[in-house]
Amino acid sequence: RVFRLRRLEGVYRLAVVEVPHMRKPGVEQRLRLFVRRRHLVADAFDRLGQISQQAREYGSADEYLDRALALRRAALGPNHPKVAETLRHRGVLFKELHRRDEAESCYQGAISILESSVPADDPALADALQALGSFRRMAERFDEAEALYTRALRMNRLNSGPRSVAVSDNLLWLGFSQLCAGKLESAETSLLEARAI
Repeated sequence: RVFRLRRLEGVYRLAVVEVPHMRKPGVEQRLRLFVRRRHLVADAFDRLGQISQQAREYGSADEYLDRALALRRAALGPNHPKVAETLRHRGVLFKELHRRDEAESCYQGAISILESSVPADDPALADALQALGSFRRMAERFDEAEALYTRALRMNRLNSGPRSVAVSDNLLWLGFSQLCAGKLESAETSLLEARAI
């Protein structure tokens, strides 16, 4: 594992630091090939970040996800769905670290990118909306949370069908948010519908 990490570190340094500045004639062709594959290195860093987070190595996870984000932006552009994916992963990390403002910012960035780059009913967009809804609910901004959960619910019903686990989870969070807002009838409807699934 250490060898793979060191090798990946070297590849990252080459991709982000050295490639833009290296313009030697004999190396140009290899560099062009490497630059085209930079996104694959970003995928590896993104996965390493997730693995580190699961292992509760939060410092490493933050560093890997930050590198993945930099590589993906450089290789794919700032509005690519893969950039939004890494932002969502960073949001999950920041949520675990109780850095709510940063997590919310990551989810908002992911939503902004996904709204402009994927179909309106994309499951990744629904996931990001639901995650942002949970932050709004925790901040006691229940009307905003309800709007986000409702939008995600429409997408999940289109993508997964009306009786899927995604729809059930979405209904549970929607009902809980409605309950916290004092909308008892709406909450009861949402929770009973989730229970029926």
